[in-house]
Amino acid sequence: MKDPIAWFARNSVAANLLMIAVVAVGLLVARSIRQEIYPTFTLDVVEIDMVYRGASPEEVEHSIIQPIESELRGLDLVRTVKSIARDGRAYVSAELVPGTDRNRGLQEITAAVQRISLFPDDAEAPEVSLDTGRRRGVLYLSVYGDLDQRGLVDFAHQIEEGLLAEPEISVVELRGVRRPEIHVEIPRDRLRALGLRLEDVARAIDASALDVPAGTIRTASG
Repeated sequence: MKDPIAWFARNSVAANLLMIAVVAVGLLVARSIRQEIYPTFTLDVVEIDMVYRGASPEEVEHSIIQPIESELRGLDLVRTVKSIARDGRAYVSAELVPGTDRNRGLQEITAAVQRISLFPDDAEAPEVSLDTGRRRGVLYLSVYGDLDQRGLVDFAHQIEEGLLAEPEISVVELRGVRRPEIHVEIPRDRLRALGLRLEDVARAIDASALDVPAGTIRTASG
């Protein structure tokens, strides 16, 4: 260690050039380092999200959560299972045994859920994914006022779009908003005059309520 130090002491110009080079490289690298207040990370937890529209929490628990829990508890790589039943939705999280490969756990849990044949026909396909760990936010905003629910939701979407337009903001999550629904009310006299039943109207609506792709639009910006 003494020889390099002595050499730099005798050659002050070389020492200064080396210091300038180290500082310049550090500044260049610092500009490319990604910084996050709450970085996204992956936990040893697999999440299952399943939608069952129109079902009560009791129906969700009986028809979706119980079959999933029964299937997951039979897997050796699952440590604990936690579930939440809500109106029309089920959340199930499976914590993996320490040391288990996350991708292997995701594959086995996905296969186990796909083997379940007891799900209701009206339930949507389950979404199985790894927990990203994005739990905390920087700022929480509550929207309230003398408006109906539709007006509050529209105003919240305007706030969301305005925040996402800022280059410093990357993620905005809108919570507590119920999905829009359409209620059809038909007078009983009108049904009798047309010789229809409510079941006939329900089947006609179900046959015409299609969910199809709308296509792709390509512009200069994306």
